[in-house]
Amino acid sequence: MKKQLCSYRHLASGFVLFAAGALFILTESFAGQISPFQSKQTPQSNQVPQQAQVFAAIDPALLGDRGPSSIRARLQGGGPDEVIPVIIQMAGDPLGRVSVEHGWQQRGAAARSAHVSALASAQAALADVIHSSGGAVTHRYRHVYNGLSARVRRSDLVNLARQAGMAAIYRDRIVRKQLTVSVPFIGAQELNDLGLKGSGIKIGIIDTGIDYTHKDFGGSGTKETYDLEASDPTHLHPGTFPTAKVVGGTDIVGDRYDPGCSSSDKAAGKCTDVPEPDPNPIDLEGHGTGMAGIAAGIGVPGRVGHGIAPEAALYAIKLFALGDTTSSDIVAAIEWAVDPHITLF
Repeated sequence: MKKQLCSYRHLASGFVLFAAGALFILTESFAGQISPFQSKQTPQSNQVPQQAQVFAAIDPALLGDRGPSSIRARLQGGGPDEVIPVIIQMAGDPLGRVSVEHGWQQRGAAARSAHVSALASAQAALADVIHSSGGAVTHRYRHVYNGLSARVRRSDLVNLARQAGMAAIYRDRIVRKQLTVSVPFIGAQELNDLGLKGSGIKIGIIDTGIDYTHKDFGGSGTKETYDLEASDPTHLHPGTFPTAKVVGGTDIVGDRYDPGCSSSDKAAGKCTDVPEPDPNPIDLEGHGTGMAGIAAGIGVPGRVGHGIAPEAALYAIKLFALGDTTSSDIVAAIEWAVDPHITLF
């Protein structure tokens, strides 16, 4: 999976992603688990994997830790009807990779659109297979990764791995937000004094959202304004968002989301382990607001110093709600950052 993720300095010049360590965790999560399909030759979309390749394409984390001779038994570990979250990699490069390696940025919108449409068509066929077996597709990726994420029964893994255009199936990992130390002194003020304050730069904060009502981002800073937005975090009140500083954003997962939501809590309506995207990225936890302030806050005189790039524009890409998040949600957030016109809800 790591191989397909594209270079953002090429894809979106002047756009920076802050992901609370999530990007590092994403690549580490899949280290050493790249399918043999990725080694020397990427299969064409109409190729059907051979039997040996079928099993090799499945993430070992999905199989358990028994010996290779028990591979079918390992697929039953946890029960054949256990529903598990997976990320499915498909054959062929995402738009970002071909744009960088083959100069597609210069080939025009029609060529790029045709490539994305071809990926979408192959993904739709696989999605039909998933849905027909009672599974559910949660995200589709075409810009930074070619594939989709889904929730499927463990017993359906082998059938999925046999489908034409398949490359690999990975376990969707839970990713936890962390910030153990604040940003050390890096000499940013010296750059600011030279006039380098981030003007013209867009920064995407992939985190718990941003409190766009905060004075550090040009908001009113009143409890009443924040409480209004937080009272129904799935909707936007007229004139509140976006702002001159936080110029865009979205909530990738919704405010009831927790991939570790228990069946009892789910039944009680306390949480959900399925993303419920909405347009309001208001921060209810504080972590993303802190990250945004460090990156590009304008400062609050006498209370909060300005960020490293106080004239940069911010995008609030909300990825955490009641608990943790997953690798598939992170990729969906990066997809939105590359193309903020993606429809999520």
